[in-house]
Amino acid sequence: MHRNYFTLYHAARELDTLLAGGYLFEVFSQEKNEVRISCISQNGAHLQLLVMTGMPELSISLREGLDRKGRNTAPLMTVIEEKEILGVEMDPCDRIISIRLEGGYLLELRLFTAMSNVVLLHNGNDIEAFKKHTGTPATMFRQNILKELEQLALHCTTLQKEDIPRKLPGFDKSLCRELFRRAGASADPAHLHTTFATLFFELLDPCPAVIFEPGERPRFTILQTDNELAEPYQSVLDGLELYSRKVWQTRHVHAATKQLRHTLEKQVHSLDAMQQGMDHEQLIAMADLYEKQGHLLMANLYATTREPEHIMVQDIFSEHTPETVIRLQPGLDLHANAERYFHKATKAREKQRYLTHKAKEHTEKKAIFQRMLTDLESCSTPRELREFRDAYTQELQAVEGSGKNRKGSSPSFRSYQISSRATLYVGRNPKNNDQLTFGFAKPNDIWLHARGAAGSHGILRGSAMQNRSEIEEAASIVAYHSSAKNSELVPVTYTEKKYIRRNRHLPPGQVLIDREKTVLVKPREN
Repeated sequence: MHRNYFTLYHAARELDTLLAGGYLFEVFSQEKNEVRISCISQNGAHLQLLVMTGMPELSISLREGLDRKGRNTAPLMTVIEEKEILGVEMDPCDRIISIRLEGGYLLELRLFTAMSNVVLLHNGNDIEAFKKHTGTPATMFRQNILKELEQLALHCTTLQKEDIPRKLPGFDKSLCRELFRRAGASADPAHLHTTFATLFFELLDPCPAVIFEPGERPRFTILQTDNELAEPYQSVLDGLELYSRKVWQTRHVHAATKQLRHTLEKQVHSLDAMQQGMDHEQLIAMADLYEKQGHLLMANLYATTREPEHIMVQDIFSEHTPETVIRLQPGLDLHANAERYFHKATKAREKQRYLTHKAKEHTEKKAIFQRMLTDLESCSTPRELREFRDAYTQELQAVEGSGKNRKGSSPSFRSYQISSRATLYVGRNPKNNDQLTFGFAKPNDIWLHARGAAGSHGILRGSAMQNRSEIEEAASIVAYHSSAKNSELVPVTYTEKKYIRRNRHLPPGQVLIDREKTVLVKPREN
């Protein structure tokens, strides 16, 4: 329900409360299919509205703070920078959130399909758009969704099942399915209308929650739910922010497991190819033949031949072939040629023994890789993926290479995907903390540590000091990896890594901090 009309309607009302009276700071894009609208509220709070296009599982989310721009940032709609926000409204007829700005400008967030768009209008005329579009939708002859549904809920007494998709504007497939589920098998028009009216008034009084079931995609709802895995929120925007974060984590796990699966399947295929190339019986037959030819030459040391490249001798080992031809190496006498054949027989047997040993190793490795592939299928959350990597650390290092040889990798640290751009790395022990802080971290990365408690260092990469929501999320994870993990609230210190120093008199993991700030968070793993 993250893109449902009613969800967006309540999101627009909350945005109006937060943004009206403030001003729009800038609009830019630094990720594919993503628009960032940076705003400053009337009380001076920094907020960033993210609009996702071309992604069915995401629509909008709001974060506190401002992200630091990257090199690939594309500024958009610069004409409305630092314009006052007069209000935020929901289109009464479609899934369009409009941000009214001073000077007659209107910024429309068109979220009615997965191919969402952000369009700027001035005095009713389109002047700029994030993606190519077909023009502003006409307002004539369109139904006012809330008024139409309210009239049906209050004044209609019956509702035919076959008329529901046509007569209920704003009800998408998911809401229609929910209506039919609640109505049950009964097709009684009066009962169907009563169920619809109850559902409609429930939609007007949202109960936002995010449901994240193992092995399933995250789900967002504003309906009342008794699911024990649902995490409720008072605000629709807060729920959408958590939902977006969970979706990014799920996408990160999916991409990581897909890459791991490809690597493991490639290893299994390689082992199968090696096994097929090992012809043990042929090597044994060759060794026997070489040894036989060596013995025949030794038995005919005083024989003469006119051809320097071969000799015909009596085969004393076979009754059916009294004579056989043996190839010789010119320049060597018969005794030296016999020694040469004995040496070739020894090499063939050594190779056969080596291949037998390798075949056993390959069989064991293949069994491990197949077990890893089976275990990988059950990895659907960041935690399960980390446990998988911890369980098969040595095997993964062998197939992926060491961390020093892989560009941008950090296999020795725990990693958590905070958002589409921000990743948190967490140390495992004091020595690992030193490696993370002083070997891996960059000067502008954000360093975090639970204040007054022993625990892991954290490095937040891809975020900025102004991005409060991402820092709080990272801080809660760092607090979980400290000795204060069972406390209700934990103070976590954070600053940019360039303000972290170490002293040779301090033990590993202990540092000196400048310009630190503190945030109070509840410990949780992800």
